[in-house]
Amino acid sequence: TIVKHLDGVDADNHALLVRQGDGPDAAKFGALWKLQPGLQDIIIDGVLYRAFLSAYDSGVRFAVLQQTSVREEISTGWAIRTIGPILALIPVLTILIGLVVSRSFRPLMLLGQQVDRRDADDLDPLPATGAPSELTPFLTSLNHMFQRVEGLIDRQRQMIADAAHELRTPITALSIQADNLNETDLPEDTRRRVEALKAGARRTKHLLPWQDKIGR
Repeated sequence: TIVKHLDGVDADNHALLVRQGDGPDAAKFGALWKLQPGLQDIIIDGVLYRAFLSAYDSGVRFAVLQQTSVREEISTGWAIRTIGPILALIPVLTILIGLVVSRSFRPLMLLGQQVDRRDADDLDPLPATGAPSELTPFLTSLNHMFQRVEGLIDRQRQMIADAAHELRTPITALSIQADNLNETDLPEDTRRRVEALKAGARRTKHLLPWQDKIGR
């Protein structure tokens, strides 16, 4: 058995090339030749090896061995070298993502501040000029909602104005009739009731112009 260190391939691999035959290490590696060709695991002198077995054209078998502990160290090293830069980039990527998200949502935040500063009765359309294209559908829907709310408020104002107009005529007529009773000789109790009626009519007339102003 001929044993050769394959340090020329990669010194860190600690690989061995073992050829079948007589030699000082024949007994040590004799168990190799009982294995099937291909990749196999084998324990030699208490050390676990990963072995690849094959044969030359002459029929002489050979094996390339490497300790599994060395393989694990190499795998760990490669993993650290691969994952290390990615882990180092995570804080940078986090900052970049935060900046991008903040910049992307800035127009929406400005829009929210603009709406928050508005008066409760300000239903003018929000300007869409300069807004990101992603916000255009949202602004359009919001402006349509403002239009619907403004239309509803206008109808309510008109209804109040109409009601005030309809009430003004009968209240005025009632006040005139109550004033005409001043010329009539009435019992004291009835006169007090008439005065209460006139006072109520005056209070109602004071309210009607305010409602009519809302209607206009």
